[in-house]
Amino acid sequence: MLLILKNSFKNMFGKPLRTILIVLAIFTCSLCAYFCFDIGSTIEDLASMLIGHISSADISVSSGGMDLADISSVLPEADVLKMNMNSETVYSPIQGEYNYVTTVVLQIYGMDMDMGAKLGFLKDLRVGRGEILLSESFAEKNGYKAGDTITLHDRSYLEVNLKIAGVIPKNTQNILLKENAAIVDFETGTLLSCGYASVDEVQIDLKDDSKLDEAMGAIKERYPDATVSQMALNEASLAALEELQGFLYLIFAILFLLVIFVTASVSNRIVSERMSFIGTLRSLGMSSAKTGRILILENALYALLGSIPATIVYVLFRPALLASLITVQNESGEALSVSFPPLSIWLPVGIILGAVVIECLIPLRAILRALRTSIRDIIFDNRDTKYRFSRVLTVLGLLCLGVAVIAFFSRTSLPGATACLIFSVMALAFLFPWILKGFSSLTRKFSDRTGRAAWSLASVETISRKSTVGSGVLLATASAMCVIIVSIAGSMSASMEKTDFACDAILTCSRAEKYYSYVDRLDGVTETERVYSSLEEIVVGQDTIQAALIGYPDGGYHLYTAYEGLPSSIEDGTILIDSRYAGKNNIQAGDVISLTTRPDGLLPITREYKVAGIVAPSELEGGSATIFFSENEYLALFKDFPYYILIRCEDPLKTVSTIRTYGKGTYLSIRTLAEEQEDVKASSAQFTAIMGALITLAIGMTCIGTISNQLIGFVGRKKECAVLLSTAMSRKKLSGILLKEVLLTSLAAAGSGCLLGHVLTHIIGEAVDNAASIGILIRADIGRTFLFFLLLTLIFTLTVLFPIRSLRKMKIAEQLKYE
Repeated sequence: MLLILKNSFKNMFGKPLRTILIVLAIFTCSLCAYFCFDIGSTIEDLASMLIGHISSADISVSSGGMDLADISSVLPEADVLKMNMNSETVYSPIQGEYNYVTTVVLQIYGMDMDMGAKLGFLKDLRVGRGEILLSESFAEKNGYKAGDTITLHDRSYLEVNLKIAGVIPKNTQNILLKENAAIVDFETGTLLSCGYASVDEVQIDLKDDSKLDEAMGAIKERYPDATVSQMALNEASLAALEELQGFLYLIFAILFLLVIFVTASVSNRIVSERMSFIGTLRSLGMSSAKTGRILILENALYALLGSIPATIVYVLFRPALLASLITVQNESGEALSVSFPPLSIWLPVGIILGAVVIECLIPLRAILRALRTSIRDIIFDNRDTKYRFSRVLTVLGLLCLGVAVIAFFSRTSLPGATACLIFSVMALAFLFPWILKGFSSLTRKFSDRTGRAAWSLASVETISRKSTVGSGVLLATASAMCVIIVSIAGSMSASMEKTDFACDAILTCSRAEKYYSYVDRLDGVTETERVYSSLEEIVVGQDTIQAALIGYPDGGYHLYTAYEGLPSSIEDGTILIDSRYAGKNNIQAGDVISLTTRPDGLLPITREYKVAGIVAPSELEGGSATIFFSENEYLALFKDFPYYILIRCEDPLKTVSTIRTYGKGTYLSIRTLAEEQEDVKASSAQFTAIMGALITLAIGMTCIGTISNQLIGFVGRKKECAVLLSTAMSRKKLSGILLKEVLLTSLAAAGSGCLLGHVLTHIIGEAVDNAASIGILIRADIGRTFLFFLLLTLIFTLTVLFPIRSLRKMKIAEQLKYE
């Protein structure tokens, strides 16, 4: 066994460049698999974990003003944690400033300690009457420690002194208690409420989970102003996660298909090189089965060398990757530190075993064909280079084409688009020989009519040689995948590079307008503009959707450039709708549609609006639709909560610094335009580098596979070439014929592949358009596709230089003597 392993490693590293490319392809595909299969499940697990760490409750209820003290009377048997809510505004001085202070709101939860512990809200924490527990974050910021006395105020603004019994550690997994939070017992909470023992928040753990809907219905009926939430991911969140996972699976399918065909081509080359090794083993008496297992072992080693390092890299960088992609924020926009769910052990096991199994299955057909070759043919290097059409592969191709056509009618869903992608590419791989035959036949007929004998011979040889047909299959599938990758990368890169601001500073808000009235009066500020935008659940007609709602000002935007081609104003009572949603729902300008905002709220508002126009969709807005209201209409519906305040000023750094000092806790972010552009540029550069590396790897692997196929084909055609050179044909003319063969194959392969890739990009774009949670605009650009077709044709044609070089080095006399 040791000898076999040693020989396998010797064979692998005898061609280090090829080994590196194969291992790198498997490594990249394995990393992509980890990313695609782990991210979606991690987000879902994290959300469920964060909800579960709050308490073991099934239902959370927040009062809209009514006292929830008697809520148990409408519930089935359950454990009920009742909380009395109070808050304290804590003022902190600003160094060197005498007129202004910063404020932080401390949320104070008053509850029964035993019930809080039973439901897991408090874990091991306890506090007595007249005592308080502070979050460690709040205590550190304000200089408190256990044993100190803190002075709070009741609802009549009278001072109440409480002893700090301890601090809630930062590593608590209850996100409600991570930042500015405090806990007191219910009696102390009543004291802060001036003796009014009201219940404002309730956590309910049902004894019988099957009565969940019944309990929620009873609560809503008894307390119509209350916000009733299930302590689990709702249907909309689960649907969004499914869409995200579907998109990630689609990305993985693209890369997987690319790697699978390229690796198959290279594996055929490896098996061809091992023919002498096979002949030696079999002539020494080793069975075909054992010989086959030795050949498969080499492929298994390739898989292990690619997948195991990918596993190590992903495990090491997973925490940093997840932290950069997934953020949890409090109401003030501050990031909270959370512990991500551990990586499931079954994912590495599945990916490593999957890589090994797939890498062993890929060359199985070539290995079986090699094992059926007689020892005599192996010794004398007799090779059958003639291509024969396979009835089985043709039937498989037609079946795949049929499935792809069926999946095409479900293209508006991500699973349907993924199925269409996979089966279309498989159909192209199986049926490409017929495409090449048709193209070469047309070329031969045209050449015969025009008297171009060299082109006619090249046309015949193109479809009659295994090497050219095999290369064509590889080139066609790789072209399709590369066009899709380039189109997606181009669309996303264009979105990422776009900066939608014509100002000097950008303030992203988290509160009502009244908290930002000072911005207009800051020294050096010359102009400001409010941008009103929100992602809301609304009802359009009878359909409930997530939509990006925009409040559009009279005269249009001056400092915001995200939307183009809009009118100068929108009349009250009218709306603009993006063309994607309008097209899918047959909405036209002049139609009157019904919109319901906040459908699950206490007072949902239903109004009819006239569609004033259909506008081009905006990228990265999110939601199923983008709807523009007049700013007055938006403010009437959603109140004065700006999303951005865009600022023009004389000194951006000074203005940003001032807002960071005086507006602390009231915004999500504040940054200069230069900072925004630098971040956008850095993110775009990173993304472009990754996509560029993938495309380069794909084209490089394809070229290596093509070169391998051509060299294999040339070895089998040495006798034919030697005879032609020894009679009446020059090396130059024979090289020209080889060039024409590869050019015809490249044109047919790149043409069919790019065409299919262009169509599939449209299908993927349509599926993404219908995904409410994926705000990416993917479009296939005909000019980009054509340029890529020319580039691929040129690159693939240049691979003929390798067999031409072998032809020029070939010694005619020795070859004829050998034959």
